[in-house]
Amino acid sequence: MGSSMIKNLLEFWLIHEQGFALFFYGTSFTLEWFLNLRICISMYVNCESRMVKPKK
Repeated sequence: MGSSMIKNLLEFWLIHEQGFALFFYGTSFTLEWFLNLRICISMYVNCESRMVKPKK
């Protein structure tokens, strides 16, 4: 039973491999983009707060 289950999983994986690859690539890309965006925003906010303070 175990070996047939593995065989079915392998067949399923081979059939849907491109879909899985796109899905994983998409999620990792989205996470990376989101983290980069957060870093950019925090850096921008830090710079803004530093630049605004001396003027006052």
